[in-house]
Amino acid sequence: MHLPQPSWPRTKDAVLNLAQNAATYDALTAVGAVLVEAIGFYVDVAGVDLTSLSVVTNQTNVTTILTTAEGAVASLVIQKNLAFAYSRFPFQLASGQKLRYIIAGNGTAGSVKMSVVYRPVTQGTPASLV
Repeated sequence: MHLPQPSWPRTKDAVLNLAQNAATYDALTAVGAVLVEAIGFYVDVAGVDLTSLSVVTNQTNVTTILTTAEGAVASLVIQKNLAFAYSRFPFQLASGQKLRYIIAGNGTAGSVKMSVVYRPVTQGTPASLV
């Protein structure tokens, strides 16, 4: 039996929990090399008490997608789509590499939904974000 090929691109969501201590947290990990075509950020719950949020890769040459200035607590308003200046899409995320978020200051509330549009770097090769 021949199974149909999955359609590309795909979207994977991650909830960035801001009600945590200042630290770096994993959001998504590439299983197989992926080409990240777009990322969007939507504030589900307003951020409180933290200083800022940023989103980066953990690759040797770090890619910063959302800067601390763009993710300042003043921008973390409920039902807001966060604007950010990163425009170098697409970019490659190697297998095993991660999208991470960094909280500056300790948060007492807040969550941001991150939606990532991606596809495998090589067609026909299995790849996903988990």
